[in-house]
Amino acid sequence: FELLTLLHALPDGQNEEALRDAAEMQGYSLRQRSNYNKMLRSLQELDLIQRARQSISLTEKGRVIASTMLYQRGLLAELIHIVYYTSYIHDPYKRFSWSYQTLCDWLWDSAPCEIHRDRLVNTVSQAAFDQFGEQGISFSTQSVSGILHWVGALNPPCIIEANSLFTRRSYCPVESFMVALYDTYELKKDDTLSISLDESVRERVCRICLITLESFSQMLELAERTFSGVQVWRRSGERLVISDFSWELLEE
Repeated sequence: FELLTLLHALPDGQNEEALRDAAEMQGYSLRQRSNYNKMLRSLQELDLIQRARQSISLTEKGRVIASTMLYQRGLLAELIHIVYYTSYIHDPYKRFSWSYQTLCDWLWDSAPCEIHRDRLVNTVSQAAFDQFGEQGISFSTQSVSGILHWVGALNPPCIIEANSLFTRRSYCPVESFMVALYDTYELKKDDTLSISLDESVRERVCRICLITLESFSQMLELAERTFSGVQVWRRSGERLVISDFSWELLEE
């Protein structure tokens, strides 16, 4: 993600040639690539950049993720993982996110489990047939490796023993939990602008963060202490209100 770093350092509205020149000046490995189209398309699919003709700029989300690389690098994989996992629910055309989510959900459901790439290919392919009625989708062991790259980079880790065993985490960074909680809140809030912290809400957040269900309450308390906009009403069953949150708060 050197490309994100370059876009963060340069003024908005860069073109590919300017990015290539900047990569050369910085000595980035990007300078070895003759074409940035594939990388730029991936960043655009994740809503991290926006393109207008030849002009390329970071979105708010992209800028926040790029800035974490400067002051809290460990959050990079966490935030990229969450964006990959949650994109499909907001845009059903993003099938790459569906594959990512399906694989992560299978690991979470099966934990602790050994990781077998061929089995994961078959699992996702069968799920695609069940969901969409499609056979022979473009999903391979290389696709699995791409997903496991981000899952394996999470800290604290959920893949141990030389990348062969997956286990649910007992906690995650509070920033990761907050993004997952807010995404779930936005999907489920009602006319009272609150949601019930029922089993489905707890499970969705834990699936996104790849943490144990038992970790939810402790992580929620930490989120309450860390983010002033998080309120939990506990008088008649737990209900959640998030009055103020944006990706920009992750930079504070």
